[in-house]
Amino acid sequence: MTADRVAACPFLCRRGRLLVLLVTTRRGGRWVLPKGRFEEDLSQRQVAELEAFEEAGVLGRAHGRAGSATVTVGRRTLRLAVYPLEVKRLLRSWPEAGERRRRAVAVDQLESIAIDPGWIRCIRRLAQLRCIDCTQAGLAMCRPAPLRRQVQGSAARRRPTKGLP
Repeated sequence: MTADRVAACPFLCRRGRLLVLLVTTRRGGRWVLPKGRFEEDLSQRQVAELEAFEEAGVLGRAHGRAGSATVTVGRRTLRLAVYPLEVKRLLRSWPEAGERRRRAVAVDQLESIAIDPGWIRCIRRLAQLRCIDCTQAGLAMCRPAPLRRQVQGSAARRRPTKGLP
């Protein structure tokens, strides 16, 4: 697949749960991953790191192989090369802080927010690869999210993650 843009998929682990950091679009307020155009003097990984910094205030390292996503932006369909990004630090201020909001969401709760299904599929694939890569490298990885118990025949309440944990 030839990509139109490059995106970063910033992962972080809090309280044993794997989270992805999302940002809003400038105009519509929809939740997306940080993305941008190719830059002549930068590699795709460097573009992913730069976009994560500019749009989400994330300092981190893009690693592993790129995933792919096809998402709808307005009337266009974009093909993206998406790099998993290990979040090292979240900044309090960043270049686009006044234009966007950011939010950490548990990977298993992505359906609870308004996000393109193409993003969800890509994030889930990269989350699985991330855990495999961590295991093979001998790194500590997040424990899987606990399954919610059924309480008197109804599902336990699901609360979306608000802000950063």
